[in-house]
Amino acid sequence: MKYKLNRIITMNNKLANIRCKIIICALVILIISLYLAVNINKSDSVYNVDNNVSMNSTIIDTSRYWNSIHLYEKFIVSLENNKYGYEYNEGYPLYLGTIASMYLELYRKYRTDYYRNKLERVLRYIIQVKNADWTWNMSSFAGTNSLYNSFFGKIFLDVYRETNNKIYLDYAEKTIKSLDKFYVKQRLVTKTNNGEYETYNPNFFAFTTIAYYCDLTSECPENLYNMAVNLFKHSLRGYHGSSGLWDYDSLSNTKYRKYLKKLPHQLFYNSHDAFYSMILLSSFLENKKSIKKIFPDLYDIFYSEIPKISNGVKKYMLTDIATFNYDSEAPRCVECCADTALAFYLIDKEFGTNNNPIISNALAVIIKNQDNSGVYYKSDGENGVLLWYSDNIADKLPRLLNEMETSRCSRCHDNRP
Repeated sequence: MKYKLNRIITMNNKLANIRCKIIICALVILIISLYLAVNINKSDSVYNVDNNVSMNSTIIDTSRYWNSIHLYEKFIVSLENNKYGYEYNEGYPLYLGTIASMYLELYRKYRTDYYRNKLERVLRYIIQVKNADWTWNMSSFAGTNSLYNSFFGKIFLDVYRETNNKIYLDYAEKTIKSLDKFYVKQRLVTKTNNGEYETYNPNFFAFTTIAYYCDLTSECPENLYNMAVNLFKHSLRGYHGSSGLWDYDSLSNTKYRKYLKKLPHQLFYNSHDAFYSMILLSSFLENKKSIKKIFPDLYDIFYSEIPKISNGVKKYMLTDIATFNYDSEAPRCVECCADTALAFYLIDKEFGTNNNPIISNALAVIIKNQDNSGVYYKSDGENGVLLWYSDNIADKLPRLLNEMETSRCSRCHDNRP
């Protein structure tokens, strides 16, 4: 009997110990949960109060970033000249298009004659420096590039849409239809003195621009339509659906051909490729309505891949500053941050995802790396400057700000009683 009693007491003690451990574990879990809840709220307040960035509510202190663009615009004015419009340097004349984009967004925002006059001025120089066949020479290389036609064509369409001045529609039509000058074997090539080469991104840019043109004009010539379909298909030759990685050019598949069977594809994909994959996502999302209307089947094919591509991009991003190792001159590319902020804002808006930290970091890096003169540095933490390595901010940041403000106003109207 005494033995049984001792066993019962022992069992009761064990049960008591187990109950104590359970209670202690429950208390620990409760404390951890409360801690996480408090810090999540603090984290949310960082986006809503400090940086004022929240994609769920589309709240941002846009005035801070408009002020940054105003300062950059003063730097751009300091580069004006009567021969080329602006300084002739690496990247000319493509950066005429990014400057035009900046002035268009500033005009959309403020509706002043000053910005409209500046916009019309830079557009005149884009036309002034074109070739007779509606192509443009590259300053950096001896040759012509279809990317210029796609980019300038979109700018002309945007300006026509904003001003209803049909001269810009005429410019757009001639520019876009001249893409056939680069159309060789169902893809676009860049023509130089050393021969022809091709990358995937101009093919995809041309596809989105053609869709935009056909939608805006309500007409799509058969040859232009068929070209766009082929360009879409060709650009996706560099896409790897299993990983979501999208090559910048075909060299990833041919330069080390003999090793391809031995080494994983990821060894040929880098941060530079990821950057261009990201801006192609922006191009698609900015033109998604036109693409869905003109090329519905192609729209469905690509749309379903966007989340996978964006995840692949993030794997090769410099996460601490939300940018990319673009090249040796910009290993921590500052202007790429504007592309990052716009791309992931559009992705969040479309898919309901939350890339707040990426967007917040990108915007912070832009402000951090602006010189007192207004120019942005090429690479984070360095003081090297060059228009060609800052003009993407002029193009993408004002577009992002106007997009955010438009979304905010639309939602306010939708919520009115």
